[in-house]
Amino acid sequence: MRIKRFGESFRFRMGEDVDHEYIRNCFADFIDAGAHVSIDGNLFQMSAKLPADLARIKLEFLDGIVGDGLEYVSDENSAMRKILAGHDLNNEFYKEIGRAFDRLADEYPDLRTRMTPGDSSVYITITRG
Repeated sequence: MRIKRFGESFRFRMGEDVDHEYIRNCFADFIDAGAHVSIDGNLFQMSAKLPADLARIKLEFLDGIVGDGLEYVSDENSAMRKILAGHDLNNEFYKEIGRAFDRLADEYPDLRTRMTPGDSSVYITITRG
């Protein structure tokens, strides 16, 4: 973590540009994994695929229902276990996004963000205003 110099945050509020490379570094794991990034001035946008597409898993479950749709609790490949595992993967993914936001807040506490989760992707916007 870089140590801020005295008054650095104040200069940022007074018109200094956001360091795009710093933002990219905060989200480097997502970018390296194929997240799409768009930067236009002080607007940073990123879309990243979730590790588990729960909508697809649920559709596979519905397509595979035979008879009464009940599954054995001992079945390691049951739809229930796949859905739970998918939620665990996505939860870790969202925790990593939270850690990226924490790193970003250390350097630029005045930035504003919006995160829009979808069925298979998450969309993040970061801006000054």
